[in-house]
Amino acid sequence: MRKLLIVLFAALLLASCVDGTVYYTYQSIEQEAWDKGDTLRFFVPRQKASGTFNEVVGLRLNSKYDKQRLALVVRQDILPLASDSDSIAPQPQRYVDTLRLQVYDSKGNINGSGVNNYQFDKTFRKVNLREGDSLVIAVYHIMHNPWLEGVKDVGLIISSKEEKESLASEILHLF
Repeated sequence: MRKLLIVLFAALLLASCVDGTVYYTYQSIEQEAWDKGDTLRFFVPRQKASGTFNEVVGLRLNSKYDKQRLALVVRQDILPLASDSDSIAPQPQRYVDTLRLQVYDSKGNINGSGVNNYQFDKTFRKVNLREGDSLVIAVYHIMHNPWLEGVKDVGLIISSKEEKESLASEILHLF
């Protein structure tokens, strides 16, 4: 029984380490403030496997960000891979999402995690991708103020939770 528990614990530990992340990149805002006209672009390489993926925008803010909210537009183009049998190249699919983040609560407390720099993660879409699909994702802010101080980094994380759940399921079926 003890041996079974040790193997089960090791299997669960291994499964928890596999998070299915297929893309994780942050871009720094080089100037003192993020200009309304500055669009950040993320080029996600062709996917090695089909599946449903969670897409998350990550933000890193510092204490100079003094707005209660932050509004972003995330525009993504899914670029399918043309196969040899396609007589016409497949058309890209475009999705546009508006994200509204509540940076401070009604009492003035910051909602992000951290001490001097604050991390915010916002899931904005679950997307179905086929093997060979790639993405071009553009992120820009739509705040009234054209210059946003305190936004340090903007990131994109794409992960497949199915991979983690599948691995855990396979391990448990061994018993």
